[in-house]
Amino acid sequence: MTRSQGIAPIEYECKKCNDIGSYIVKMKRGYFINEIEQEEEIYQECECNKQKKINRLVASSAITDEFQKMGFGNYQTDDKDVVVKKVKDTAYKYYESFNDIKGTRQNSIALIGQPGVGKTHLLMAVANNLITRKMVPVMYFPYVDVIKEMQANQLAKEHVLTGRAKNVAVLFIDDLFKPSGDRPPSSWQQEKMYEIINHRYLNYKPMLISSELGFGELVKINEALGSRIFEMCEGYAVHAKKDFRLNHRTRKIFGGV
Repeated sequence: MTRSQGIAPIEYECKKCNDIGSYIVKMKRGYFINEIEQEEEIYQECECNKQKKINRLVASSAITDEFQKMGFGNYQTDDKDVVVKKVKDTAYKYYESFNDIKGTRQNSIALIGQPGVGKTHLLMAVANNLITRKMVPVMYFPYVDVIKEMQANQLAKEHVLTGRAKNVAVLFIDDLFKPSGDRPPSSWQQEKMYEIINHRYLNYKPMLISSELGFGELVKINEALGSRIFEMCEGYAVHAKKDFRLNHRTRKIFGGV
């Protein structure tokens, strides 16, 4: 490079902080070193750094691109049954109350029962908002898929998944004990879920849970596990009774309301 060409300017992704991650908002005077008044630089975190944190949380959550689009705003309750509206109201109320209840015994939410009422959508809306607005780490745990992965992989991989599910700030278990024909969950499946849920119960770690099964059915499968879920979610739980007309995918077939 010749002198006439000079040095190419540095291209920063963020023009506000020059990729440092924070910027000076003001100078504060008032303290002395060797009788000379000094100025203190007051910094503020840049939005670009916050966005990088959010991107890392999203990447680690295992939430797919399609599921990241699910929010409260695009869940419609117009012309829907009252139970559908209750599901949405409960999910939103839980999100709004999260900071106040996260360290209490009743710090979790369960949307259970009839398929197709938007249980996954609304709990995903809670998860997405916790990540992007409150910067809370969430792990998405689609029960059927993760259990298969645990069973298919080496023991070390199972321990990694189990450890993360136990300790992440918020665990979203989707379709817990989803029925497979007439077969109940195996003893191994029950033991694995009890290990995870009991750890979170004892350590006051919040969960978001969806299931096609009611609390009575969960308790019948495993009383210790079902009763813990009920206690943790008692303040934020909706059981949509089985009614095909409530299923948004089939409501027109059955003359849904």
